[in-house]
Amino acid sequence: MDRRPAAPRERLAASLRDLRDRSGCTLRELERLTFTSDSALSRYFTAKAVPPWRVMEALCHVAGADPEVYRVVWARARATSRDGRKGQDTAPEHSEPLHVARRLHATLTDVITRIADRAERAALEVSCGHATTLQALRDIQSASRDAQRYLRAAEAALRPQQGGE
Repeated sequence: MDRRPAAPRERLAASLRDLRDRSGCTLRELERLTFTSDSALSRYFTAKAVPPWRVMEALCHVAGADPEVYRVVWARARATSRDGRKGQDTAPEHSEPLHVARRLHATLTDVITRIADRAERAALEVSCGHATTLQALRDIQSASRDAQRYLRAAEAALRPQQGGE
């Protein structure tokens, strides 16, 4: 059995897959929430490419994780990529303003719809006597926290590329 430590890119890919699993989102949902194509995400999850930091931040926010926890493993994988030791470097991202604006609109619409649906469901449960007002309020607050996570992910995904990447 090979006991060599995993290469930096494989460690990063494993961390990314863990974030994906923790988020509970499908690849299509992550595509929309991180403003990153599903094919690029697939390359990141399989260690074929290293994502830009903004994508790392967005995935962390969607999963409810602290991005700084992943900065070292990302930086090591990034350094390996720049040395050209394995596969391709970071995949280019589509950044046309109209494309980004449309995806942002879709994400915000989805977030607002989720909150509205949960609020409506909570109100219905209260009116039917299946829940107390306090329980309904907690469910709406939970939906709001979820929405904040998605919006932080969108903010991270739309943040301009930073010089240190």
